[in-house]
This record gives sequence, C-alpha cells and structure tokens, in this order.
Amino acid sequence: MRKLKKTAAVFICLCLLLLNANFTFAAERPIRVYLDSKLVNFGITDGQQVQALTIYDYAYVPIARIIEILTGKAPAWNDPTKTASFDFNGKSYAIDTRQSGIYVNGTFTASPTGTPPVIINSRTLIPLKMLSTAMGFSQNYDAATHSTWLTSPVYTPPVVTPPPAAPVQLPVVNSVTANKTSIQSGDVITLAVRTNTTTSTVKVEDSSGRVLAESKSFRPEGTENVFSLDLKPSAGGTVYVYAGSSFTYNENSYKTVDLTVSTVALAIDSVTTDIANPATGTTVSVTIVTSTAATKVWLNSTLRGNFAESVSGYTDSGTKRTWKITYIADVNGYQNLTAYASDVNGNTVNRSFSLDVISQGRSVIYDAYASPPEIDANASAEIIVVTSTNVTSLSYNIISGYGSVSVPFQTTGYTDNTVRGERTWRGNIYYPGAQSGVSRITVTAATNTAVTASTTVSVNVRGVSSTDLAIYSLSSGPSGQVAAGTAVQISVSTGLGVSSVTAVYNNQTINVAAGTVSGSFKNWVINVNAASSTMNVTVSTYNAGGVRGESRDLPITVAPPADTDSAQ
Repeated sequence: MRKLKKTAAVFICLCLLLLNANFTFAAERPIRVYLDSKLVNFGITDGQQVQALTIYDYAYVPIARIIEILTGKAPAWNDPTKTASFDFNGKSYAIDTRQSGIYVNGTFTASPTGTPPVIINSRTLIPLKMLSTAMGFSQNYDAATHSTWLTSPVYTPPVVTPPPAAPVQLPVVNSVTANKTSIQSGDVITLAVRTNTTTSTVKVEDSSGRVLAESKSFRPEGTENVFSLDLKPSAGGTVYVYAGSSFTYNENSYKTVDLTVSTVALAIDSVTTDIANPATGTTVSVTIVTSTAATKVWLNSTLRGNFAESVSGYTDSGTKRTWKITYIADVNGYQNLTAYASDVNGNTVNRSFSLDVISQGRSVIYDAYASPPEIDANASAEIIVVTSTNVTSLSYNIISGYGSVSVPFQTTGYTDNTVRGERTWRGNIYYPGAQSGVSRITVTAATNTAVTASTTVSVNVRGVSSTDLAIYSLSSGPSGQVAAGTAVQISVSTGLGVSSVTAVYNNQTINVAAGTVSGSFKNWVINVNAASSTMNVTVSTYNAGGVRGESRDLPITVAPPADTDSAQ
C-alpha cells in the first residue's frame, strides 16, 4: 500500500512539471533594438536581463516595456480580456494578446507578420513590426549586426483656430493714498491703491525704474479693487504706481506720489553690558545705541561667529535708536566681542567690546528637557541635559503625580562642545504601567568640589493611574516544552481594579475565565491549545471603563510533532 502511494505521488509531480514547463521556440535568438540610433535597454525583471528575441524570423519584444519606451508611459492592462491599452500621437491603441493584430481607434488591423504574440518565461512578447507599423515608426533590419532600427514618426499637431480675442480693457489707477510722505531712510510707507476691477496686480517703481514693491493681493470694493503695498524707500523723490499685469503705459495706468526721505548715516554710538565680569551661566544684557538708519543688530565672536540677535525691536529717541540683546555667558575667560548693525540697503558697521566671564568653579545647567515630553506607560523618555564642561556627575529626584517614585536614571555618557564650553548628557528613564500623570524630574549637576546647580524637567506619562490594573504574575503550565495540540493553562494575577482580561494569539482572541478574588489580588485562567511551533500570547488588563492598564507577552515553547509515518 505504501509503494502505491509513492508511485501516485511521483506521477502527480511529473504532471505539475509538465504544466509549468517553459518551452524555447526553435528560432529563438536575442536581437538588438535601436530607437532613434540609441540602443534600447529593456531592463531586468525577476533578476533576469529582459531581451528582444527573434521568433518566427521576426523581432519579438516584451509588450509592457516596449510600449513604455515608445510612449513614455506604461500601458493599462485588462486581465479578463488579456488586453494592453495606450494612447500615442492622438490615437488610442489596444493589443489583444490572444490575437495576431492591433486595434487602432477601435478598428482591428491584422499584424503584417501574420504571427501571434507568445509567452516565454511568463512574459508576453509581441511582433515589433506589428506595433511599429501601427504607430507610424519606420523599421529597418541590419542582418550583419542582427539589429533592428526604429525611427520615431514626426507628429503634426492638429491646427486649432483660437477664438477671437476679447477686447482688452486697459488698467486704470483711480487713486493712491500714502499713510505718510515724510520719513527717514529705512522706514516703511504703506500705499493704498484703488484700481478698476479688472486690474489683478500693481507695482511701485522709483524714477530709475527700480521696483520698490509689487502686490497681487487685493480686496474687491464696489467698482474698485483695493491693493495695499509696503515699501522702504532709501531716498526721496517721485515714485510711480502702475496697474495691470502687462503694465501698459497709458495716461490712466499710473499715478505718482512725491516722498521726502531724510538720509541718516548708519552708525553705532555705544555698546554697554549690564555686567562687566559675569559668572558662567549668567544672562548678560547688551545695550547697543545706533543711528535710526539701523534696521538690524547682532553679536559676533571669533569663537562662535554670529551667536545673538535682537528680536525684541528697538526704541527711538530723536536721532538715536536703542537695541537690547540678551544671551548666556557660557564661554569662560576674557573675550573680544563685536556688535554689528546693518541698514535697509545691506550696509554694515561694527564696534568691538570686551567681556571677562568667570567660571568660579561653578557647575552650570544651560538647558534640560525630555524627549519626547509625553510618553505612554511602560515606555522610556530620554532626558537631555546641557551643562558647563566642569560638571562631572548628575543626580536626580523624580516626583510623579502619585508621590515620590524610584525610577532608574541610566546615564549613557556625555559629549563636549569645546567651542561653546558645553557638555551634553543623555539618559533614559523608564516608567512602568502603574505610573502616570505629570512627573517632575529635578536634575542636579555637580563638580568634584561638590558645588551644584539644579533644574526641573517635566514628563507627562499617559496611561493608567492606578496600580489596581497592573499584572503581578503571568505563567503557563505545564512548564518547559509542551507538545503541539495539547492544552496549556495560563494563570494571571492582577490588581483588584481589573474588570476584564484579554489574551491574543496570532490575531485571535482567546477566551478568559472570569477572575476570582484572592486577598488583594484577582486570579484569571486562560486555556489555549498549543500550536505546532513556538507561540506568543499577549495578555492585557482593562478597567470597567475600558481603559487598558498593562500588557505583557508570554512566550510558550512548543515541541515539534512526532513523526508517525516515517519512510521504510
């Protein structure tokens, strides 16, 4: 009986091999294809070089790839009809791979080769001459090099007679109003421009033709469009406001505005600091007094380049403009700094000043933050602390919304930036599922001399806020390897706040028996049949509101099934 089974199996295997065999045509031979004098590369599919072949004494090419090469776009494939469709030079084409021909604009044209498409190695090939003739490509064969040459057709687009142009309505500037006409160089003037409703853009030029402002944003108002333009003229005189996308010059397309601009020389009068000898980590305020021509000020040093800029604006008093820049003194020692100022035209002036930053053996914390600042329960947050380079250790104290907790802080070391005089520390803090809410982490930096500085970092832990939803124990029996198909019992011990327990294996939910109270715990039983290979069951707890408390994975080692029908 066993020999009969083996004979039947061999017969079935031979049938399957015959059904899946790939046959080679007698005349099958690779051929080169050139398009407009360039060799066509059909690419690689399934790890094999795709080639054009000579079949039935004609060049055959892969259908999808040749259409993509000739048209620049892959064809649309209809699997039920085995048809590839595409458009080219204003015509639609369809190739039914079961017929020897091609449809052009719905009309069937027989292939000039009289040969059908073929399938080789699960790839459909079609006669190249059938496709090139229908699409208007010229094709020549070179027997010496066994190559076929294609030349693209010349496409003549259809002549389209445009409709008569609508009469052009010339742009009209009805009025221009300036919020002020007498300013200092670098100040901003706002122009309100009213035009006819067909005007879509306006621009402002000075007498030399330089564009000062342009706007395409307008507000329709009755029979007018209203534009608002801001400009910073550097010199006085007449400015011209034009309307219209083409800015055609006519007597109504523009209006003029006369401006008076007083030119003030760019200068820095003084640079002062509120502290002459700041300690490391101290905030220093720098006051820079310039002429009113200044539009921006910043600080520069040979150690750090441009490192601080005024972002709070300025105050004016007569012909003077006062700026404030604050920064943390974080580089020890005597240093030369430079204050820069620039005007609206990009001109710059500078003035040097000195600062003596004293370390005094102090440790300084420049920055401290958690990444990410909000995490799920049973997750880790990375704490990043930037200190002065004389800091040798970090200590910490964690206070959560439920009192002080002991959570390990694992420092993964630090990196130094010697140019900025900074030391960056990184560490991880893990929060178990029993902890949630906002936790404040007090980080304290210390030196060898025990002088310290501290700061606070906040981490918001999402999840369950009660230890009653925790999993206290999770085990399966029998222990060790279990036989495939045998029953396995999983025991779970949780807090009293657990209303339900789920167990999931291979995306299937397993039934869980109702929990029984035992002292301050609830005990749950899960029954599952062992799989044919090692399995992993995920157990989760939930409260009455459906909020998940904790999830754990329980791996179960399953022995492979015994061989009950070995060969004789």
